[in-house]
Order: sequence, then C-alpha cells, then structure tokens
Amino acid sequence: MPGGTDTEVRGFGVRFQAVAERADRGEVRAVRAIRTLVNELPDVWEGCGNVATAAEDALVDLHAGGSALAREALRKKLRDMRAALAGPTPLPLEQLLVERVVMCWLHSYQADLAYARAVGELPPQVADLYQRRQDRAARQYLKAMRSLADVRRLLIPVLQLNVAENQVNLAVASPAAQRDRTAAGQSSRARYGSRTTPLRPPRPGEPA
Repeated sequence: MPGGTDTEVRGFGVRFQAVAERADRGEVRAVRAIRTLVNELPDVWEGCGNVATAAEDALVDLHAGGSALAREALRKKLRDMRAALAGPTPLPLEQLLVERVVMCWLHSYQADLAYARAVGELPPQVADLYQRRQDRAARQYLKAMRSLADVRRLLIPVLQLNVAENQVNLAVASPAAQRDRTAAGQSSRARYGSRTTPLRPPRPGEPA
C-alpha cells in the first residue's frame, strides 16, 4: 500500500495493475474496486486523472528526449516557476491560471527551440510552418499572463472614501499580499539594518 515499505508498495502496484486490467475487460467488481481506490487514494487519481500533468509530461519528454538530466532539470525549473508565480497562499483560480502560464511558457519556448533547429535544417517553406507554431504559442503565453494579471487585479478590494464631496477609490491589497509585503520588509530590514533617525548633516555645535 502507498506509504509502506518498498516491498509493500511494489506488491500494491502489482495488485492494482491486475485489478485495472480486469476493469479494462469490463468486470463490474473490478470497476467498483478501481472507483473505490480512486476515491480513497488521492495520489492515484492525481497521477492517473490529471490531464494537465499528462500534457506537461509529454512536452517535457519531447524536450528532454532520453536525457534524465534534462528531464529533471526542466521539472525543477517548472516547480520553481509555479512557486514564484503562485506565492504562499494562492486562491484556486489563481492556481489554475499559474498552471496555465507555466504550461504556456513550456510550450512557447519549446516552439522557439523547434523553429531555431528548423531554420538550419529544413527548407524555408517547412521552417515557416514552425514559425507559425512559434507565433501561436507566444500569443497563448502572453494571453495566459494577461489573464493571471487581470484576475489578481480584480481580486484587490476597492475602498470608497468621500473627501469634500469627491469620491475617491483606493485599491486595498489583499491580506495575503499585505503579509507578503510585510515579510519582504522584515527580510530587507534584517539584511540591511534599520535606521530610526533622519540622516542630515550636524548643526553647528553638534557632535558629528
């Protein structure tokens, strides 16, 4: 079973594969067993039912080929991008859009690489097809980033104030954004120090 010893995990994998093959043949009891396992084990449905992960894996394998080093390095890059874009407390909609930005980044730069190779190896008419794919991927990438920026802008609450008969709208950062800025300020002060007195030249008679 997942989380056990290596022997137990391998044994679970063998039994699970046998049940899956029986379910593929239409055995009702096996289908019910698969459904139960999917509902009870998040790792199973996340690994087998996440189409986004399958699409990402296909593009990663396309770029890495047979190189395990390239594959793991690219996966590390994608994880770092997700963490940087999502922040510590992303909303579900933000997380979906972050996933889309990362996927479009991968697709766009893979298209750039494919076009660069095609220019030197293929006839101009064929290379032009690669350039069109490159252009489409770049537009999708930019669109994904705009969508994420638009959603985050809409999530910022607006505070209305009436000042001398004039209405003033103030954008108030979300609590998560405020926490991020506070943490960044604390980190900066811890790194560079904090000065509580104004910096000015000494007056006559004052010690320097």
